[in-house]
Amino acid sequence: MKILLDIGNSRLKWAWQQAHDFFSRPALDYHQPQFIDHLYQHWQNLPPADSLAIATVSHQSIAERIIILAKQLWPTIQIIQAQASAEKYGVKNAYRQPEKLGIDRWLALIAAHHKQLGNCWVVDCGTAITVDYLHADGQHKGGLICPGLHMMQQSLSQNTQLLPAIEQDYVTGLADFTEAAIYSGTLLAACGLIEQSMQSLDENARLILTGGDASRIAPHLKYDTHIEPNLVLTGLSLYCED
Repeated sequence: MKILLDIGNSRLKWAWQQAHDFFSRPALDYHQPQFIDHLYQHWQNLPPADSLAIATVSHQSIAERIIILAKQLWPTIQIIQAQASAEKYGVKNAYRQPEKLGIDRWLALIAAHHKQLGNCWVVDCGTAITVDYLHADGQHKGGLICPGLHMMQQSLSQNTQLLPAIEQDYVTGLADFTEAAIYSGTLLAACGLIEQSMQSLDENARLILTGGDASRIAPHLKYDTHIEPNLVLTGLSLYCED
Protein backbone atom coordinates (compact mmCIF):
# COMPACT_ATOMS: atom_id res chain seq x y z
CA MET A 1 0.00 0.00 0.00
CA LYS A 2 1.15 3.54 -0.69
CA ILE A 3 0.08 6.81 0.87
CA LEU A 4 -0.11 9.91 -1.34
CA LEU A 5 0.22 13.42 0.13
CA ASP A 6 -0.46 16.74 -1.56
CA ILE A 7 0.74 19.49 0.81
CA GLY A 8 -0.58 22.78 -0.55
CA ASN A 9 -0.22 26.33 0.70
CA SER A 10 -2.88 25.88 3.38
CA ARG A 11 -4.23 22.34 3.36
CA LEU A 12 -3.05 18.77 3.17
CA LYS A 13 -4.90 16.38 0.87
CA TRP A 14 -4.14 12.70 1.06
CA ALA A 15 -5.18 9.32 -0.25
CA TRP A 16 -4.10 5.74 0.12
CA GLN A 17 -3.79 3.31 -2.73
CA GLN A 18 -3.70 -0.45 -2.76
CA ALA A 19 -3.30 -2.21 -6.10
CA HIS A 20 -5.69 -0.25 -8.36
CA ASP A 21 -7.98 0.94 -5.57
CA PHE A 22 -7.71 4.64 -4.75
CA PHE A 23 -9.21 6.05 -1.55
CA SER A 24 -9.13 9.82 -1.19
CA ARG A 25 -9.76 11.43 2.21
CA PRO A 26 -10.95 14.89 3.35
CA ALA A 27 -8.34 17.64 3.44
CA LEU A 28 -6.73 18.73 6.72
CA ASP A 29 -5.68 22.24 7.70
CA TYR A 30 -2.04 21.75 8.70
CA HIS A 31 -1.95 25.18 10.34
CA GLN A 32 -4.04 23.74 13.16
CA PRO A 33 -1.79 22.80 16.12
CA GLN A 34 -3.22 19.27 16.40
CA PHE A 35 -3.07 18.32 12.74
CA ILE A 36 -0.43 15.58 13.31
CA ASP A 37 -2.69 14.01 15.94
CA HIS A 38 -5.59 14.09 13.50
CA LEU A 39 -3.45 12.48 10.81
CA TYR A 40 -2.35 9.79 13.27
CA GLN A 41 -5.99 8.99 14.02
CA HIS A 42 -6.60 8.46 10.29
CA TRP A 43 -3.43 6.41 9.70
CA GLN A 44 -3.25 4.15 12.73
CA ASN A 45 -5.88 1.72 11.42
CA LEU A 46 -4.66 1.58 7.83
CA PRO A 47 -3.04 -1.55 6.38
CA PRO A 48 0.80 -1.46 6.56
CA ALA A 49 2.18 1.11 4.13
CA ASP A 50 5.30 0.38 2.08
CA SER A 51 5.70 3.88 0.57
CA LEU A 52 4.82 7.48 1.28
CA ALA A 53 4.83 9.85 -1.70
CA ILE A 54 4.89 13.57 -0.98
CA ALA A 55 4.25 16.58 -3.20
CA THR A 56 4.70 19.82 -1.29
CA VAL A 57 4.69 23.51 -2.10
CA SER A 58 4.84 24.37 1.61
CA HIS A 59 7.74 24.51 4.06
CA GLN A 60 9.74 21.30 4.17
CA SER A 61 9.26 21.25 7.95
CA ILE A 62 5.62 20.19 7.44
CA ALA A 63 6.71 17.24 5.32
CA GLU A 64 9.38 16.30 7.85
CA ARG A 65 6.85 16.12 10.68
CA ILE A 66 4.67 13.83 8.58
CA ILE A 67 7.64 11.64 7.63
CA ILE A 68 8.46 11.18 11.33
CA LEU A 69 4.88 10.06 11.98
CA ALA A 70 4.96 7.65 9.03
CA LYS A 71 8.22 6.06 10.21
CA GLN A 72 6.82 5.66 13.72
CA LEU A 73 3.87 3.74 12.31
CA TRP A 74 5.75 1.84 9.58
CA PRO A 75 9.53 1.80 10.26
CA THR A 76 10.49 0.37 6.85
CA ILE A 77 8.39 2.74 4.76
CA GLN A 78 10.00 4.20 1.62
CA ILE A 79 9.80 8.00 1.28
CA ILE A 80 9.35 9.52 -2.19
CA GLN A 81 9.43 13.31 -2.58
CA ALA A 82 8.26 14.35 -6.03
CA GLN A 83 10.12 17.03 -7.97
CA ALA A 84 9.43 18.70 -11.29
CA SER A 85 11.75 17.83 -14.16
CA ALA A 86 12.26 18.62 -17.84
CA GLU A 87 10.21 15.63 -18.97
CA LYS A 88 8.29 12.83 -17.32
CA TYR A 89 5.48 10.47 -18.25
CA GLY A 90 5.23 12.01 -21.72
CA VAL A 91 4.93 15.61 -20.50
CA LYS A 92 7.57 18.19 -21.53
CA ASN A 93 8.04 21.07 -19.12
CA ALA A 94 7.95 24.57 -20.65
CA TYR A 95 9.89 26.24 -17.82
CA ARG A 96 13.43 27.46 -18.53
CA GLN A 97 14.36 26.00 -15.16
CA PRO A 98 12.08 22.94 -15.04
CA GLU A 99 12.60 22.31 -11.33
CA LYS A 100 11.09 25.75 -10.58
CA LEU A 101 7.65 24.71 -11.80
CA GLY A 102 5.40 24.05 -8.79
CA ILE A 103 5.17 20.33 -8.15
CA ASP A 104 1.38 20.55 -7.84
CA ARG A 105 1.17 22.02 -11.34
CA TRP A 106 3.61 19.44 -12.72
CA LEU A 107 1.69 16.50 -11.29
CA ALA A 108 -1.64 17.91 -12.48
CA LEU A 109 -0.21 18.14 -16.00
CA ILE A 110 1.02 14.53 -15.81
CA ALA A 111 -2.42 13.36 -14.70
CA ALA A 112 -4.21 15.37 -17.41
CA HIS A 113 -1.93 13.99 -20.13
CA HIS A 114 -2.42 10.44 -18.85
CA LYS A 115 -6.19 10.86 -19.26
CA GLN A 116 -5.59 11.50 -22.99
CA LEU A 117 -7.83 14.55 -23.10
CA GLY A 118 -6.20 16.22 -26.10
CA ASN A 119 -5.32 19.90 -25.89
CA CYS A 120 -6.36 21.11 -22.44
CA TRP A 121 -6.23 23.90 -19.92
CA VAL A 122 -5.38 22.76 -16.41
CA VAL A 123 -6.55 25.22 -13.77
CA ASP A 124 -5.84 24.75 -10.06
CA CYS A 125 -8.20 26.88 -7.96
CA GLY A 126 -6.52 26.89 -4.56
CA THR A 127 -4.73 29.45 -2.41
CA ALA A 128 -3.27 30.60 -5.73
CA ILE A 129 -4.97 30.12 -9.08
CA THR A 130 -2.69 28.60 -11.71
CA VAL A 131 -3.57 28.26 -15.39
CA ASP A 132 -1.48 25.94 -17.58
CA TYR A 133 -1.88 24.95 -21.21
CA LEU A 134 -0.99 21.42 -22.26
CA HIS A 135 -0.86 20.31 -25.88
CA ALA A 136 -2.14 16.86 -26.80
CA ASP A 137 1.41 15.73 -27.61
CA GLY A 138 2.47 16.41 -23.99
CA GLN A 139 4.15 19.76 -24.57
CA HIS A 140 3.46 22.19 -21.75
CA LYS A 141 3.21 25.69 -23.22
CA GLY A 142 3.55 27.61 -19.96
CA GLY A 143 1.18 29.08 -17.42
CA LEU A 144 -0.13 31.97 -15.36
CA ILE A 145 -0.48 32.55 -11.61
CA CYS A 146 -2.67 34.91 -9.62
CA PRO A 147 -4.02 35.00 -6.06
CA GLY A 148 -6.88 32.64 -5.28
CA LEU A 149 -10.34 33.82 -4.21
CA HIS A 150 -9.63 33.82 -0.48
CA MET A 151 -6.27 35.54 -0.93
CA MET A 152 -7.81 38.29 -3.07
CA GLN A 153 -10.58 38.82 -0.53
CA GLN A 154 -8.15 38.72 2.38
CA SER A 155 -5.87 41.24 0.68
CA LEU A 156 -8.73 43.74 0.40
CA SER A 157 -9.66 43.27 4.04
CA GLN A 158 -6.10 43.53 5.35
CA ASN A 159 -4.90 46.40 3.21
CA THR A 160 -7.87 48.73 3.47
CA GLN A 161 -9.43 50.23 6.56
CA LEU A 162 -13.14 49.83 5.82
CA LEU A 163 -13.53 46.74 3.63
CA PRO A 164 -14.77 43.69 5.55
CA ALA A 165 -13.64 40.08 5.49
CA ILE A 166 -15.88 37.72 3.50
CA GLU A 167 -17.45 34.95 5.57
CA GLN A 168 -19.89 33.37 3.10
CA ASP A 169 -20.89 33.03 -0.56
CA TYR A 170 -23.27 35.48 -2.23
CA VAL A 171 -25.25 35.71 -5.44
CA THR A 172 -22.89 36.78 -8.20
CA GLY A 173 -23.54 40.08 -9.97
CA LEU A 174 -23.79 43.79 -9.33
CA ALA A 175 -24.17 44.09 -5.57
CA ASP A 176 -25.84 46.60 -3.26
CA PHE A 177 -23.63 45.89 -0.21
CA THR A 178 -19.87 45.59 0.19
CA GLU A 179 -19.44 41.91 1.12
CA ALA A 180 -21.33 40.73 -1.95
CA ALA A 181 -19.47 43.24 -4.14
CA ILE A 182 -16.11 41.84 -3.00
CA TYR A 183 -17.29 38.25 -3.43
CA SER A 184 -18.52 38.87 -6.98
CA GLY A 185 -15.55 41.02 -7.94
CA THR A 186 -12.96 38.46 -6.92
CA LEU A 187 -14.90 35.54 -8.40
CA LEU A 188 -15.34 37.26 -11.74
CA ALA A 189 -11.68 38.31 -11.73
CA ALA A 190 -10.73 34.64 -11.51
CA CYS A 191 -13.16 33.76 -14.29
CA GLY A 192 -11.76 36.57 -16.43
CA LEU A 193 -8.22 35.22 -16.08
CA ILE A 194 -9.31 31.75 -17.19
CA GLU A 195 -11.51 32.88 -20.06
CA GLN A 196 -9.02 35.46 -21.37
CA SER A 197 -6.29 32.80 -21.32
CA MET A 198 -8.43 30.46 -23.39
CA GLN A 199 -9.47 33.15 -25.86
CA SER A 200 -5.87 34.18 -26.41
CA LEU A 201 -4.61 30.72 -27.38
CA ASP A 202 -7.10 27.86 -27.68
CA GLU A 203 -10.70 28.23 -26.57
CA ASN A 204 -11.61 24.84 -28.03
CA ALA A 205 -9.28 22.97 -25.67
CA ARG A 206 -10.79 21.01 -22.80
CA LEU A 207 -10.99 22.97 -19.55
CA ILE A 208 -10.08 21.04 -16.39
CA LEU A 209 -10.48 22.56 -12.93
CA THR A 210 -9.09 21.19 -9.69
CA GLY A 211 -8.50 22.62 -6.21
CA GLY A 212 -10.73 23.71 -3.36
CA ASP A 213 -12.52 26.54 -5.21
CA ALA A 214 -13.09 24.65 -8.47
CA SER A 215 -16.78 24.04 -7.77
CA ARG A 216 -17.22 27.71 -6.81
CA ILE A 217 -15.66 29.05 -10.02
CA ALA A 218 -16.86 26.49 -12.58
CA PRO A 219 -20.55 27.52 -12.78
CA HIS A 220 -19.59 31.07 -13.75
CA LEU A 221 -17.37 30.16 -16.70
CA LYS A 222 -18.79 30.35 -20.21
CA TYR A 223 -16.89 27.22 -21.29
CA ASP A 224 -17.72 23.59 -20.56
CA THR A 225 -15.75 22.61 -17.50
CA HIS A 226 -14.58 19.28 -16.09
CA ILE A 227 -13.81 19.20 -12.36
CA GLU A 228 -11.13 16.72 -11.27
CA PRO A 229 -10.80 17.02 -7.46
CA ASN A 230 -7.88 14.57 -7.12
CA LEU A 231 -5.82 15.58 -10.14
CA VAL A 232 -2.59 16.25 -8.20
CA LEU A 233 -2.86 13.02 -6.21
CA THR A 234 -3.53 11.10 -9.42
CA GLY A 235 -0.40 12.62 -10.92
CA LEU A 236 1.56 11.73 -7.81
CA SER A 237 0.45 8.10 -8.10
CA LEU A 238 1.63 8.05 -11.73
CA TYR A 239 4.91 9.68 -10.70
CA CYS A 240 5.55 6.77 -8.32
CA GLU A 241 4.93 4.19 -11.05
CA ASP A 242 7.58 5.61 -13.37
